[in-house]
Amino acid sequence: MKHWHLVAYDVASPKRLRRVHRHLSARALAVQRSVFLFHGSHRELRRMLSELDVLIDGTDDDVRAYPSIHPARMWLSRTLQGEAPDPRPDGEPPLLISHDGEINGGICRALARRLRLTP
Repeated sequence: MKHWHLVAYDVASPKRLRRVHRHLSARALAVQRSVFLFHGSHRELRRMLSELDVLIDGTDDDVRAYPSIHPARMWLSRTLQGEAPDPRPDGEPPLLISHDGEINGGICRALARRLRLTP
């Protein structure tokens, strides 16, 4: 069964940082520079983390994976007033929120396409 995880890293060396970023970019969706959304089984997550372990220095670098809810239920950002938008008419929380309360913005569009929420 596949699950969602937030994977974040802090890598000291620019060379190792590029390698880790490239590795994660091929397997997960970048949310921020060092934060990714990974969708896979626990076995796939363990394999990816093992591959990353080879790329980092365990004394200087840090890679962490956190279980996450489905990205369609995440708040990606708030409205300009700092308030969360009203729920949708069906009572569910909005799917993907950007600064103006619409499904837009780079990460919002990419995530919406990945989740097949928009054409």
